[in-house]
Amino acid sequence: MQNKYPDYFNESVRFISVLHNRNDIEPIYDFFMTHFEKDSMIRSLTNFGIREDKKEEFQNMYQNKRQSLRKSTNCEAIETKYFLETPNGYRLTKYLYHASGNIFFNHKQLLLSELNNNVISTGTCTPFSKKLFVTVTGKILPCEIVDHDFVFGFVQDDYVELDCQHVANRFNYYLSKCAKQCICCETNTYCRQCIFQIDSIRCESPHCLSFCTKEAYQKDKEQIFDCLRQHPHYYEKVLNEVSFTL
Repeated sequence: MQNKYPDYFNESVRFISVLHNRNDIEPIYDFFMTHFEKDSMIRSLTNFGIREDKKEEFQNMYQNKRQSLRKSTNCEAIETKYFLETPNGYRLTKYLYHASGNIFFNHKQLLLSELNNNVISTGTCTPFSKKLFVTVTGKILPCEIVDHDFVFGFVQDDYVELDCQHVANRFNYYLSKCAKQCICCETNTYCRQCIFQIDSIRCESPHCLSFCTKEAYQKDKEQIFDCLRQHPHYYEKVLNEVSFTL
């Protein structure tokens, strides 16, 4: 594709790599830059929905980005070059776009002096607003990374079984189970936690691992400010290079 359709390749092809125990951030970046002159987004293995008898195997395979970055021979240079893709860069971007009070996504947000505090806000996509996923057995799921327990419908041989009211009811049911935590969460207004990726969502009182207390939020904010004090140019980098859609 790179050789036959270079214009399309340069403009439209993007890479996403999965980090695990048999690779690292530095060689991943080096590989794609050497062979394709492109960066690669890097994601850790999804850590929800793991069967009990597979959790030890998963832990042996899992590696997060901070761990891998620390092992890099040129950690500081990599973090500087690919800052927006690093955990610190992502955390700074989220804060500047959603909590700093300096960026507005629309006129309505600009004119409102205060946001409603009693908001149930999660990172869960409204069903079928962005995508849907159909399994080989015909199950209709919200997306490809949601557990097969959360079936919204079926594709049969001669018709599609999909009850929109049932989908809305199930979505609202699971959303309501997190309501008390969401309202008290300090990062409620820019949450990225999908409710279907909370292992305990099937329980009567699920616990969201992304829940953020005031103390944790304050500590996180102090670390962000320390980062900006050490690297003030990151502020302009985020504003100029990030196209944030969340």
